[in-house]
Amino acid sequence: MANAATWAERIDEWLKSGLSAAKFAEGRDFSSHQLCYWRAKICRAGEGQDGPTPNPGGPADVRLARVVRVATTGASVAPLAVELHGVRVVVARGFDRTTFSVVLDEIEARAARAGRR
Repeated sequence: MANAATWAERIDEWLKSGLSAAKFAEGRDFSSHQLCYWRAKICRAGEGQDGPTPNPGGPADVRLARVVRVATTGASVAPLAVELHGVRVVVARGFDRTTFSVVLDEIEARAARAGRR
C-alpha cells in the first residue's frame, strides 16, 4: 500500500504531465479516483501550515477561474457556476467534490492541449 509520500510523488508527476487523471492512471496500479482523493487529502493536510497547498508539485499548475453565483427563485440555495477556459460548469448544492475536481482537471487538460493555457 502506497504512503502519502508516494502519492505526493504520483500527484506531482500527474500535474506535470498535463493529462487528465483518467489518462494518467491508465495502465497503472491505481485509479483516477484514488489520484483525486489523495490530491485532495494532501491539499487539506497542508492547509494549517502556510495556507492551502492547491498543487503539491509547485506553482506551475495555478488555476484561475471566475466563480459566478446564479440567482434562483424559492427557498433553495443558489447553485455554483464556475467558468474556466470558456467552459461554464454549474453544480447544485450537495455536489460531489471529487467528481467536480476531475471535471475541472479535464477542462484544464483540454485547454492545455489546445494551447489555451
